[in-house]
Amino acid sequence: MGYVSSYGDVYSFGILLLEMFTGLRPNDDMFNDELNLHNFVKSALPERAEEILDVVFFQEIEEEETMYKKASSTCTQSSIILECLISICRTGVACSAELPNERMKINDVESRLRLIKKKLLKTPVYEGKQTINNPSFKDLYNATNGFSSANLIGAGNFGSVYNGTLFDGTTIAVKVFNLIRPGGSKSFKSECKAAINIKHRNIVRVFTAFSGVDYQGARFKAVVYKFMPNGSLEEWLRGKDDTNWRPLNFNFLIKKKLDIAIDVACALRYLHCDCQPPIAHCNLKPSNVLLDDEMIGHVGDFGMARFLPAIDKQNRFICIKGSTGYIPPEYDLGCEASTYGDVYSFGILLLEMFTGIRPSDGIFTGK
Repeated sequence: MGYVSSYGDVYSFGILLLEMFTGLRPNDDMFNDELNLHNFVKSALPERAEEILDVVFFQEIEEEETMYKKASSTCTQSSIILECLISICRTGVACSAELPNERMKINDVESRLRLIKKKLLKTPVYEGKQTINNPSFKDLYNATNGFSSANLIGAGNFGSVYNGTLFDGTTIAVKVFNLIRPGGSKSFKSECKAAINIKHRNIVRVFTAFSGVDYQGARFKAVVYKFMPNGSLEEWLRGKDDTNWRPLNFNFLIKKKLDIAIDVACALRYLHCDCQPPIAHCNLKPSNVLLDDEMIGHVGDFGMARFLPAIDKQNRFICIKGSTGYIPPEYDLGCEASTYGDVYSFGILLLEMFTGIRPSDGIFTGK
């Protein structure tokens, strides 16, 4: 009788890996005492790899190459992707060796798979999915149906946000800055500077930025974000029509609110503790907390963000025009931006989430 060990888990993982990439189950009818999934894949590599790999992968490659019009490099891409798939299968075979001491160590398995992924993502087919490079004004104009009011999903002090779909099917959010309003250009620069310096799962991802002219020759600046399909926390708290400040969705209960509050706290911790120099958001409020398809909270709108400590003392004592009720009292006195200000805003946001009362409500006057 055998004994339980970590080698057993490695074996199971190997079989799982082979099933994921061949589409074959270890208990399919074609397998018996003399032929199992491990031996079947091992005997086919590498010459007959295309015969055993799941056809879905090759269909995806063909579709993506057509979409990105990479015909000139089709052979190179396909060979690299096939090489990656073969490496994955070889890893599965190495994990599912019959003798325990012949199996790979799980640390080596993880390292190998990460290297394969890194190589795969460098191919043009997949590279295009990771970022959006140098969109033209025409690209953004067409994506948003001419910045149509039907695509408008939000508006703030320095710009308006539109949803849109690029030619490749990528859904985006485009913030168009109001350059006529004082501070519009500065807000654009702050967003761009923040995008270069920050990357966190709870901060809205910036794909790219555009600075140029529109069809009338007027200055045009925009930032392109990952689209958040579930809108803002503000919409969930009181509804888009702003007539009811109680949650509209019965499933949006204490646990989900707490999860979102933790998401926001994680984003602030990253900005305050992990970024060098530290960053103060300076405009935290429900409308700047956006929710993805899994209802994970993401902090957005860095148009008022400040990098701390400021190099120039003249920039330390600056008028910060945040949103009424969320801006800390010391900012009204002309004090410098700080992480303490973000903590204050977070506290107000937390109270609003769990009381259903916003700080600008009519019941609050004066002190």
